Amino acid sequence: MKNDHLIGYSQFLTRIKNRSSNSLNSSFVHGTWDDHDYGGNDFGANMPDKMQRLNLFLDFLDVPSSSPASEKPKVISPVILRRSRKGAYNSIMYGTDPHSVLITFLDTRFDRADSCLPNPGTTSIPLGSVLGCLTRWISAGLNLSHYFGGRLCFGSNRDYNRVLSEEQWLWLEDTLQNSTAQVNVVVSSIQVLTTNPLVESWGHYPEEKNRLLRLLSNIKGLLLLSGDVHHAEILDSQATSNSYPSHNHGIIEVTSSGLTHSCTDPFYGFLCTNILNRFHLHRFNDHSDTNKKYYYTGRNFGSININWGDAKLNSNSVEGDINLDDSTTIEVRLHDSHGYPVMTTGKQYTSSYSDKFSFESLEDVPGCIDGHLEPW
Repeated sequence: MKNDHLIGYSQFLTRIKNRSSNSLNSSFVHGTWDDHDYGGNDFGANMPDKMQRLNLFLDFLDVPSSSPASEKPKVISPVILRRSRKGAYNSIMYGTDPHSVLITFLDTRFDRADSCLPNPGTTSIPLGSVLGCLTRWISAGLNLSHYFGGRLCFGSNRDYNRVLSEEQWLWLEDTLQNSTAQVNVVVSSIQVLTTNPLVESWGHYPEEKNRLLRLLSNIKGLLLLSGDVHHAEILDSQATSNSYPSHNHGIIEVTSSGLTHSCTDPFYGFLCTNILNRFHLHRFNDHSDTNKKYYYTGRNFGSININWGDAKLNSNSVEGDINLDDSTTIEVRLHDSHGYPVMTTGKQYTSSYSDKFSFESLEDVPGCIDGHLEPW
């Protein structure tokens, strides 16, 4: 596929390399994978030949065989060869202080444990992906992890309640806690904040989700990006909180998925809008127009605009800390397949992406495992 001239990807790689003047980047298309890039619908740690698949994916991104694990080793440690890393996770720094952006890509497939109930979506049975949605819904709706421990629904066993390996967790914590970037974009292929139990998400692994939110709560200039679900959506960790002023938000997550498929394409696609309307507690609200739904079921892509305002180095600090004044904003737009904007976060001040979400606010973040199908 990489060298298929009818697709034109190889020519695209050549053009952007010739146009780029950033010598720090060893490749110029960056990203992570999700299940179908990985090799199978809904697959996690049980995927065979994972390292071979990983090398093929890195080949597609044109990552050199000697690529370091980070383009700026002073930010990311330990420095190991990216090709030997167990997973597609990586980071890339754009710009220079005080106008720098760190993009951190997670791998939510390579070591992710199986879901609570066996997932027909990983098999070849007819409508397996639909049945996989139903088993996730039953598991979350009946709160099976509360009633059954051990191998069935994780229990306290780390191997059965895992999205990231411990190695990736340590890397992620070190990457974000030592980041000097003014904007930190974290990319998860699956959604983090959704309350929709039918889709794959961090919500089906509540301990892992809480660990991630605790880490992200202290990161400045934070933005979450995700995909997987075949629709676009804007999510907010504090969408249901009564403890925040109406003009503030918690952690904002933007989902774009995708340019090739829509949740309305299959014969059962008429259910997509109904499901999105049913599970909405996580959804962003700008409080100015309650009729806005903040989801879009057509094919889509996203773009990010950063207005640095008067961002500058703090000359009064001995350590040379970087300050962003209140005029620095981040705006994410979601576009239809023709490029027309269909949804936006609006201009969010960088302070909205920082310490306005606290450790104590975890209890305000709704989850997808809520027992809503329990008969009692």
